[in-house]
Amino acid sequence: MTKKKFLIGLLVLFLVVLLLFTFISKSIYSASLPVVTTVKPMRATLSQSMTIDGEFTYSDVSRVIAQDSWQIETILVENGKRITAGDALFTIDVAPYRVQRQNYADSLLKISNQLEELDVQAEQERMDSEQRKEELTAQRQLIKYQISHINSLYSPENYGAVYRENQKKNLELELLRVENNIDELDVQLEQADQKREKTRQELASQRTVIALEIEDLERRYPSDGIITAPADGIIDSILIEEGQSVTRGTECITAHDSQSDVLITYEMSIQDGEIYAKLSSVSVEFPYKEWNESKKVSELKTVTKIAEKHSRQLSEDGQRWEYQSIVLDINGTPVNRNARVTVSAVSGYYGTVLPANCVKKGQEDKEYVLVVKEKDSLFGKAYYADMVEVETEARSTTQVAVESKDYIDTYDIIETTTLPVYQGMTVLVR
Repeated sequence: MTKKKFLIGLLVLFLVVLLLFTFISKSIYSASLPVVTTVKPMRATLSQSMTIDGEFTYSDVSRVIAQDSWQIETILVENGKRITAGDALFTIDVAPYRVQRQNYADSLLKISNQLEELDVQAEQERMDSEQRKEELTAQRQLIKYQISHINSLYSPENYGAVYRENQKKNLELELLRVENNIDELDVQLEQADQKREKTRQELASQRTVIALEIEDLERRYPSDGIITAPADGIIDSILIEEGQSVTRGTECITAHDSQSDVLITYEMSIQDGEIYAKLSSVSVEFPYKEWNESKKVSELKTVTKIAEKHSRQLSEDGQRWEYQSIVLDINGTPVNRNARVTVSAVSGYYGTVLPANCVKKGQEDKEYVLVVKEKDSLFGKAYYADMVEVETEARSTTQVAVESKDYIDTYDIIETTTLPVYQGMTVLVR
């Protein structure tokens, strides 16, 4: 009996030791396995966002554009200053204006002298024509007298009939020549007057053109060199510097009406524009100056504001989308036109949505997820990782919508792991 109890006790001890070693082995084995957390794919909409560069503008803007090649001398305003129409904004070098203005004045003087010369010439030609006409008229009268007194001038006693007849014909021919000369004087005088009138018209046209050029010059170059504000407003952008040379058409200063909306403009590619066709939210981050009453100084701060009333249009070249939104509750003036714009949009409803870190990239940049499957092992049922290829349909910063040839909706998808996990590796699921 004692021996039997001893054998039973020995068997129990063996079983206990065996169980202990099994537990220790299983614990050691489990400790060497990656511990993973999993998620179930879900059906959901996907919210996407991206951050891009934007530029401030206003709904009611007045702009000062360089009307010529200007040399900037002194800037008389600063950002945020309130102005009224006619206030001095900056000064420019007017030396080019003075040179051109003198050239125009010289041209006008030359035209005036030419017109005076035409008048003098016309008067002289009229006098010469009258004098010549008087001489020809006297000559005509003399010839007519001679013709009418041909018999007394060439008496029959001394001249034959044929001779007298020839002399009379010669006088008649001379009379015809003189009368033609008289008529020709009138024609020549009229032609000369017509030519002078054409010249006068040409000179008058030149004078009109020069007057318009002077008017345009004085618009491009105020004679005092002071460029003034075209309208009331608040300075929001000074794009020039003292000593800078700017070309015609350069935007120098912009101002906006105090009641105008603050707008933010930004652009997207054609591809991104399809994703963000319907914006759900737009936030605008920018630096601006705020007056600190206690310190009596302007402090530079960074603020984020919400925008609304979004609109967009395709660019003229059809290569991008141009967006515009109204920025709300701006208290103060932005330091410059630049801002960072974060846009969000809710895309369509997707059948398989996962956390973004579930999707990996393998060889040839092919995307995949690791799913958990069950298998038999030495210690009973175990779990292992299997790779399933997927393709991304849409992506946000935190989620991704995928599709796959496999039915991954039936699996648990590995999201995090304590150790690197590869296909076929046994894992512990938490």
